[in-house]
Amino acid sequence: MANAEYRRDALTVTELNTLVRDVLESNDIFSQITVRGELSNFVHHRSGHMYFSLKDEGSLVRAVMFRSSASRLAFTPQNG
Repeated sequence: MANAEYRRDALTVTELNTLVRDVLESNDIFSQITVRGELSNFVHHRSGHMYFSLKDEGSLVRAVMFRSSASRLAFTPQNG
């Protein structure tokens, strides 16, 4: 794709991640949210991170639990 085809106002991936992080961290409501759903696509990576999806009958959210949090779990997550 030629450079002329890129929009000048497009964000870089880093800019997008920074923007999303800033919005989530600046709003206290996000620190108070609990999400309930069915665990699917669970992978416990050798790095210690856990990758999975939470789903209900209408939606799916992809998620990651980093090693520092995953190591404190008192159980081993499983699909379903």
